[in-house]
Amino acid sequence: MKWVRTLLPRILLTAAIASLVVAGVLAVGSWLRDGPARERSKFSISEVECDPPAGQTREAFLGQVHYYGQLPEKLSTLDADMPDRLRTAFGRHPKVERVGNVAINPPNRVRVEIYYRDDSR
Repeated sequence: MKWVRTLLPRILLTAAIASLVVAGVLAVGSWLRDGPARERSKFSISEVECDPPAGQTREAFLGQVHYYGQLPEKLSTLDADMPDRLRTAFGRHPKVERVGNVAINPPNRVRVEIYYRDDSR
């Protein structure tokens, strides 16, 4: 019984220390994943590179894409579905016939290829 009194506190102390170490590693990993890297990957729709339709500025066009696409103020290049989300948002604009390639390059450079409707018909 004497060995239980001397060994049990050591086992509990070791388990407590191990738990704290694991919790610390998980917290640091979460911070690294969600902290600086996530913030650097943020971009606004107004930063997207594209050719606007004839007679319209890129800024005005992207403002309309933001509205029609119901996009949040900030987007993330780390989101796996971001190309599809952008394709859908741009495709909702009345002047857009179809959306081609959506290229996302690190850290947060986004380029969208757009084909516009022919308004001369």
